[in-house]
Amino acid sequence: MQQKLKIFLAFSEVAPFIKTGGVGDVGGALPKYLKEQGHDVRVITPQYRDINERRYILRDVIRLQDIEIPLGDEVVTVNVKSAFLPQSKVQVYFLDYKPYFFRKGIYQHPETGNPYDDNAQRFILFSLGVLETLKKLQWQPDIIHCNDWQTALIPFLLRTSYQEDPFFQPVSSLLTIHDFEAQGVFPASDVNVLSLEEACQNVLTGKDHKINFLKTGMMYANYINTVNQEQYQKFLEAKDGSDLANVIQGRENLVVNIDDGIDEMVWNPATDGLIENAFSKEDRDGKIENKRAFLENISLPFHEEKPLIVLPVPVLNEKEKDLLQSVVSEILKFDANLVLVADHKNPILKKYKPLQKTHSKQLAIAMDPHEKQSHQSLAAADILFFPFHRQEVLHLAMFAMQYGTLPVVSHMVGIEQIISPCDAKEGTGNGFIFSGQSVKNIASCLKNALKLYQSAKWPLFVGNAMEQNLSWTEPAESYWKLYQKCVTDQRKQTKKI
Repeated sequence: MQQKLKIFLAFSEVAPFIKTGGVGDVGGALPKYLKEQGHDVRVITPQYRDINERRYILRDVIRLQDIEIPLGDEVVTVNVKSAFLPQSKVQVYFLDYKPYFFRKGIYQHPETGNPYDDNAQRFILFSLGVLETLKKLQWQPDIIHCNDWQTALIPFLLRTSYQEDPFFQPVSSLLTIHDFEAQGVFPASDVNVLSLEEACQNVLTGKDHKINFLKTGMMYANYINTVNQEQYQKFLEAKDGSDLANVIQGRENLVVNIDDGIDEMVWNPATDGLIENAFSKEDRDGKIENKRAFLENISLPFHEEKPLIVLPVPVLNEKEKDLLQSVVSEILKFDANLVLVADHKNPILKKYKPLQKTHSKQLAIAMDPHEKQSHQSLAAADILFFPFHRQEVLHLAMFAMQYGTLPVVSHMVGIEQIISPCDAKEGTGNGFIFSGQSVKNIASCLKNALKLYQSAKWPLFVGNAMEQNLSWTEPAESYWKLYQKCVTDQRKQTKKI
């Protein structure tokens, strides 16, 4: 029987309230599965401007109003609201500080793609706010589960600024690294807002006089976990100019890999209330009807034999904008329908309105402020096409295969754990992978997928994709075992104090 734990998860984004990629999906899924195991689970995230307070019924928490947080030479006052994670009884807290979080985008400006200059201060405030919220609640968790650089300072704070606080002495920490490339590196001057003692500040900023949030968390967390074994190994072998690999090698006995899953309470074509027709791997008749309904809704002609390609468009940098323009031009040469799917506030799609008019029987743009279009497009599509070299492709590919949609995606470290390239002769595989960002290579890979679509074997590969076991059930069990290690480790340290 599992020992029941009090688990506090800190995320910089939580689906469906708001998300930009895979970490948001984890934030919206893992807590529910832990709750199902019987644990006392709560979540905290910033309250961004784009979170719909009415839709998700965010409420003020009386005891969490006017929380004062020292930040450099000033004291910042924050408020915290709460709501329940949809389809669960997991309570989610939202840290409300409008000067930092009520702005366009989350980490970057959506029109320029440039990160916000004050990201260090924003997530230092959030990390301090996580700990102060717990004190105000007087709810002492067994573990604080941190995720990526945005919350990676929490283990450091627990071992330094809050080390003498009896409330936090028994509290352990876990840091999950979803993305090794985004480390949260800032000038050393940005940590002045923490008002640290000189010795502590020297440890935090290091010889290069920069602060690396992810490195700091790796140094101080009880345990570290990765979500992709191949990515982790590649990271250890890479020479990226930082000493991150040295840090993690020095604590390698504390590193555990746990693969992500997908939330089958949300991403399941047999029960998905956002799509027109339910279907399953055993009965796929509803998929073609979803294709018909989706195309009618976006005013594209339906032809059962004509492949439908869906291309999710995130906020792009300049290089990615050029790539998108090139690949769209290539796709329009094929006998296929193309739908660009994006948030309704994504500015890039304005550029494609004229092209949509000139290719009205082949190209459409689907925009929605929520996840409805994402679900409907995957339920309808034959091919998910994602040409961008981004970590979020791993989750997108899993969602697509769950809905019988074959992914055509850029090679990322760890993608082979999810996608096995289709082999027309053997009848094996569930998707397509291209290397590099060459438009020629991308177009060639997509052309191979479209050729296979016209063959009688296509349904076999759709079945292969839907056969994958991608549930969070086993990963959640693995997290519980890791939490137990964290808690045991911290209790041993507390006894020594």
